[in-house]
Amino acid sequence: MFNLHELKEFNPAIIYTNEVEASPAMEAGSKLLQDGLYPNIDQLHDLFNGYQFAEATILPFIKENGRDAITEQKFLEWILALHGAIGKTILELWKKKAGSYADEGISLWHQGRMVGECLMNYFSECYKGLTEVQLAQIIHKENGVGMVEILDIIQLMKKVRGLSNVVLPDSEDKHLREICGNSYEGTVLLRRLFLAYRSNVLTPDEKAIVNKIVMLGEDPKEIPNAMSAYARSTLEEFKACNGEDLKALSAFLAKSFTKFTDIHPFGNANGRVATCIMNIFLRSLDLPSIVLREIGENTDPHSAYSLAIDRLKTSSDLLEELIYKRIIAAKKEAYSAPEKEKVIQLRIDFVAVARRVEAMDRAYNCDVIKQMACETPVCRAALRGATVYTDRISIVMMEQMLLIAQRVESQLTSLKKAPVFSLAAQLSEEQKSKLVSGLIQLSGQSGWKVHQKNGLVAWIELSDKSLASEVEGKLTQAGVAVVTLATRKDNPGISVVKCEQINFKKLVDTTEAETVEHVVTSLAQASL
Repeated sequence: MFNLHELKEFNPAIIYTNEVEASPAMEAGSKLLQDGLYPNIDQLHDLFNGYQFAEATILPFIKENGRDAITEQKFLEWILALHGAIGKTILELWKKKAGSYADEGISLWHQGRMVGECLMNYFSECYKGLTEVQLAQIIHKENGVGMVEILDIIQLMKKVRGLSNVVLPDSEDKHLREICGNSYEGTVLLRRLFLAYRSNVLTPDEKAIVNKIVMLGEDPKEIPNAMSAYARSTLEEFKACNGEDLKALSAFLAKSFTKFTDIHPFGNANGRVATCIMNIFLRSLDLPSIVLREIGENTDPHSAYSLAIDRLKTSSDLLEELIYKRIIAAKKEAYSAPEKEKVIQLRIDFVAVARRVEAMDRAYNCDVIKQMACETPVCRAALRGATVYTDRISIVMMEQMLLIAQRVESQLTSLKKAPVFSLAAQLSEEQKSKLVSGLIQLSGQSGWKVHQKNGLVAWIELSDKSLASEVEGKLTQAGVAVVTLATRKDNPGISVVKCEQINFKKLVDTTEAETVEHVVTSLAQASL
């Protein structure tokens, strides 16, 4: 668990406004919450760790020794360390290691990576029956790429497919087989196209076709030299910067950002590292850190951020202007989005608890806890009639999920310390009868069923959701089992209250104690 406000030198909004990348599992179509939520929060934690490294190591060095003491070697070491933190999860997801330069060519699609994914899927025959023209029409409509440009690159890829002298190294081919699944054939073909480009197999006209759709990063063999040149020129300009001349400073920061992202030295997280470097420069000059991409700007093609990034193909002037405006605004007031911050902090806290719960009992994953939260009255009320999943709804959901996860963790911790019946200790018929009687007494409802096929489990089905929620609350309060509330998949109108990891001794002792108390009370009342 980490708290966003542990950052002292940098605006925590840099972390919670960051738009993370989908995991391979999510891109492959997974609907499981943990396949999306865990990697997303891990990416934010990585970004947080990168900025903490800057606070603990880089800024103190500059403050104590001055800008002139920064050598090319130290600057490059810092960059690698920053990427080692910031890129950790997103590189691991693709079976790569952060903190080292890319060992394969990087591609930047002018109209978004979905263009490349459509081409990969098409040449992997994932779109059965789709013609080249139909594919071009879809990409044109969804991504804004010209029909002619798409059809040209399709023909070029078909040509490269027939070139026997353009072959990927065995190690890269093996890696792609491991991670690409159904899109392997198309991914390999696209990599071969880029290899043909870099090895000058393509003609100038064919290279122009590629350039209209995608920009290829630096050849991996040239990245170390390119980064050394970047470090030398950037440090020279940084050491000459005047923190009071914000126009000139903004021009320098835009130039540094553009140079870094053009080289694209890492397999991923280049933009995050480039932005971190920008904010380190700002803080070392006693200026506020900035949020380069504010909430919603990435999806708005007319936002200042989107226009600036799109313009980088030809000029950095709009990025200079954007950085200047962000600095001026931050000097007046730090950018914040309170609801988004609350959502992200709740997710951070929930993931920490959920992982501990899963470590104790894998039956309680994110999706189970989310389903339990959805059954609560407060979540049902928040979701009723909602057509858009807003931050406010997310806050309600995450608060309930966190409460349930904390409650389950407490139950599991308590049960772990107490003796619990297991498969090795099957209940007798008499004990089963006592178990059912105890559950009826505690819940006030009959109709409980018990089985021990995969552990001792008891459950009851109820058509009244409010009553089911009341039963779940009573049993949870009694602390005799791990209790969950769900609905039947085949009949959503039926609620199921399920008890697992039942502490049979505690249940019997509790109900017997209640029975004795009831008898004593009745006798006392009768004597009056």
